[in-house]
Amino acid sequence: MNTQHRQRARASAILRRYIAQFRDFADVHGIELAQLAWDDASETLLRHTPAEHHPGAYAAVRRGIAAHAQSRNLQRAA
Repeated sequence: MNTQHRQRARASAILRRYIAQFRDFADVHGIELAQLAWDDASETLLRHTPAEHHPGAYAAVRRGIAAHAQSRNLQRAA
């Protein structure tokens, strides 16, 4: 496994953890607050996980939070 592959795998694992954490946060505090919290946290994540290791990292987590909130809203409506 080359260095670049390891870096991308590590970045993907970090993103999965962030998505899970912010989904939980959204369940408790709501989607708007979760997205605001992510906006703040993303600066730290992207500083430690450069974009070249995982292109679109910022948008990926934000979409994950939004998709989770949407599915929760659909569950509540049903």
